[in-house]
Amino acid sequence: NLSLSVEYKESLKREYGPGTMWYQRMIEGKWVMADGIIYQSFRHDRNICKRSDLPQHFEHYYIGVDFGTNNPCVFLLIGQAREKYWVITEYYHKGQSDGQKTVGQYTNDFVEFTKDLVLDGIFVDPSALSFIVDLQEKGITVNETDNSVLDGIATVDGLFHREELIICEDCPRTLEEIGSYVWDSNAAKRGEDKPKKAWDHCLDALRYTLNSLKKKVDTWSAWEDLIF
Repeated sequence: NLSLSVEYKESLKREYGPGTMWYQRMIEGKWVMADGIIYQSFRHDRNICKRSDLPQHFEHYYIGVDFGTNNPCVFLLIGQAREKYWVITEYYHKGQSDGQKTVGQYTNDFVEFTKDLVLDGIFVDPSALSFIVDLQEKGITVNETDNSVLDGIATVDGLFHREELIICEDCPRTLEEIGSYVWDSNAAKRGEDKPKKAWDHCLDALRYTLNSLKKKVDTWSAWEDLIF
């Protein structure tokens, strides 16, 4: 596109890690197959920190929720500081194998998990209506959540690439899932880009939160462009 400035093109290149599927598609215009590990930009030496290395102060706190009763239920506490997102801690209950809980019990666990925190956003899978209603009945506001899978994956991978997403080593389930989160090879044969649906609950909670926040920023930026 000859109408785009060099500066703008360079800013787009920085959004994605060179060599990743997203860079090849979005920057080089190559429609390569989605294959293998999904978060190709994740690096142990750049995207993991010790608890002692977490910021002492966070400007904002967010919670991402992937709700399940038979399947695992996950709450992720994500802080924003130093122009980065930090996954601080996780709640993970396996469901039936850990002892099945009711919606009300999960709501109580959520209240306990978030006590003493001032939250700037709670992002829950929109399909978890019973849990959302239970939270709302207790006066807890749930934000509109963007569940766009591919957009969300691209958002998270870009944050890993730019070292703007750091996961505390005290979040073992989240880190474990990153290493096993892969594209569905059977779907790829049909020409579809789909993650394999297995042990992705922490990463879904992460995606809901970060992509919803990105969409808010993008929408506000678009309004600013129209106004100013």
